[in-house]
Amino acid sequence: MNRVFVWMLAFWEDVRFSTRQFRRAPGYAVFTVLVLTLGIGTVSAMFNISYGVLLKPLPFRADRQLFEMVERDTKGEEDFGASYVEITQWRQATKDSADVGFAWGGVNILDAPTGAELVSEVAASPNLFSILGVQPMMGRGFSASEQISDHPDVVVLSYTMWQRSFGGDRNVLGKTVHIGGVQHTIIGIMPKGFEYPVYDGRAEVWVPLERSTLTPAGNDPYGPPFTPLVRLHARVRAETVAAAIANVHAQFLKPGEQREIHLLRLRDLLVRNVQPALFALEIAVSVVWLIACSNVAGLLLARVAARRTEIAVRSALGAGRRRIVAQFLTESLLLSTAGAAGGLGLAMLMLRAFRRMLGNMLPLAHNIEINWAVWQCGCVL
Repeated sequence: MNRVFVWMLAFWEDVRFSTRQFRRAPGYAVFTVLVLTLGIGTVSAMFNISYGVLLKPLPFRADRQLFEMVERDTKGEEDFGASYVEITQWRQATKDSADVGFAWGGVNILDAPTGAELVSEVAASPNLFSILGVQPMMGRGFSASEQISDHPDVVVLSYTMWQRSFGGDRNVLGKTVHIGGVQHTIIGIMPKGFEYPVYDGRAEVWVPLERSTLTPAGNDPYGPPFTPLVRLHARVRAETVAAAIANVHAQFLKPGEQREIHLLRLRDLLVRNVQPALFALEIAVSVVWLIACSNVAGLLLARVAARRTEIAVRSALGAGRRRIVAQFLTESLLLSTAGAAGGLGLAMLMLRAFRRMLGNMLPLAHNIEINWAVWQCGCVL
């Protein structure tokens, strides 16, 4: 116990002495903290962006089992849509190995209590929420009967839309609104933070796809294209489901037409266009961090060289090597702590600005936030 007390007392004396040294050389202290702040803040912000976009699990149940169908032709061009007629046959062919949902995104006009506004609308199959593993926090999702054309129109609101246009009214369920001039009954409110990534993550209202809009019409033998979403059952390989879908898809090809069917994991599909750029930025900020570390190391060495007389006097007065090293370690600890605190604040400001500027262009931008484990890694580095 006495040894701990002596150690704490010595540490406190080192802190006081370090503070006096910083007052004598404020330029050195301020510049060192500034370099550490810029290095830690930049590295932490970049690593948090990469973690949120590339590594952080999607906010869906068992997100690694979520896939999208990709159709490639002989030129390598890709198509992500399929007709309702084809999707129906997919479901039949994969009923024991996967669940298939589909959706269509667009814009519409909603007459809210705050006035008419243009909103992002997603028309979805009734099973899409269950495939994602997310249900409304208030009310309910869609039922299979609500896909029938003569069923009363219903709508599920996003949390943001509920707060912005309905003032967070908890009695909103059962009330009616007009979307595109058609009366809809509000049946549910999606959870806070839920964003559907396929259509830029900005869906504000959800409606069920009516069967009348799914059936072929006119000269189109297959009907309009929809974006399918596939959830694999446990212990089912993506190649197995892709082969079953390909067998069905072959029936819809023109004579001599060659196309390949692939299932790509939802996350990989969303981030594949930005992944190389993020890797390049990680390398760039790592180089900046190495430069910052070398600058700080140079400052520390120059500081030690300038204090050779002081070190010699302290040694002559009886200070041991361990005591002198402890003093320099305490100074480094204070500088690094101040730099880490400044880096944390800078990283938070950078992430906030990044979300505002590029939130609509970068996939999964809503996942970007301070992750303490990533920030600690940035400090350690």
